[in-house]
Amino acid sequence: MLFALLVAAPLSLGEARALADRRNGGLLATQAGIEVARAGVEAAGQLVNPTLSASYGKDDPKLQVGLDFKVPIFGQRGAAVASAEAQVGVAEADALVERARLHAAVRRLYCASWAASEQAQLAENAARIAAELADMAAERFRTGSAAQIEVEQSALASRRAQQDKLDRDAEAAAARRELEATLGAPVDGLEPPPRPDAPAEDELLQRARQHPELQALRRQEDAALTRADEERAAIRPLPILSIIAQRYEDPAVSFGLRGGIAFDLPLLSLNRGRVHEQEQTANRAEVQARATLQRLTGQVRAARARWAAASARATFYGGAFLQSARRILEMARAGYRIGRTSLITVLQAQSDLSSANSRALDATLEAQKALADLEEAIGADL
Repeated sequence: MLFALLVAAPLSLGEARALADRRNGGLLATQAGIEVARAGVEAAGQLVNPTLSASYGKDDPKLQVGLDFKVPIFGQRGAAVASAEAQVGVAEADALVERARLHAAVRRLYCASWAASEQAQLAENAARIAAELADMAAERFRTGSAAQIEVEQSALASRRAQQDKLDRDAEAAAARRELEATLGAPVDGLEPPPRPDAPAEDELLQRARQHPELQALRRQEDAALTRADEERAAIRPLPILSIIAQRYEDPAVSFGLRGGIAFDLPLLSLNRGRVHEQEQTANRAEVQARATLQRLTGQVRAARARWAAASARATFYGGAFLQSARRILEMARAGYRIGRTSLITVLQAQSDLSSANSRALDATLEAQKALADLEEAIGADL
């Protein structure tokens, strides 16, 4: 019940990300891979069960019972455990990569849903204003101070505004459903997203060097090198110790005990192919890390430029420009009410105000998307 109340309250961006960390299926599936890798460490450290054998025949010794033990005393077990532990590091890094991507996606979807809701609210206000103008035109027509065409034009504008409101409501509902699918929980309302200033480009580039994706590639390189060590250890002798109990019946019943040792000789293969394969895998991970850093550098610079441009647009359209559009509409409506302004002027003022509101919201949304791109490029929240 408490959880339902908390979700019903308007969410902040930070709360939405925390909710996604707990409930997003993709992130949970990636994090489950960490436990799989840890189980692999346990499996790598386990010893092989001994082999029990028995034989019976007419010749002495008529009965033989043997027990064989594989004893990895030349580093095979340690190499296998080290290789498995390296896979744990890879799984942990993959989880960090997925979380960084998820947080950037949450910002995009959160801001898109918030902007769609704001657009729906603006469309509702525009529809109300258009309906009031239609009523004003009809009243002026009844008093003989307006032509029939003004009634028709204002009624048409009102119907168009009502349809626009329905379209905006549908877009807001669709955006909210996409956000809920990512968060894994229903959302009742959203707080306005914060508008942090993006750090300087040099600082962003420095942070990009610690990107989880780069860490994942470095750990993949380490994991490949530990697998190469494991393959080198595989050619070392793996002693098989045998203990054999024997039962003799001729000329009298007696018992004997025999010990033995066996192991493979690396005469035909030194496992160089598998070792070389893992070394080349490590080299590929190193090359991929350099390519990834190059890609992230470009993404940081591009996203930083987009954020700066979008922030400037949002400040322009959301400031004095928007206030001016509102005043113009108020003056046009007042002038039309007393017959000093034409209906076309009022309709144009309404259109200008709607355009200014939409441009301000679109610029704000673009700035937030650029921040999400920056977060994805540096692998951390802003």
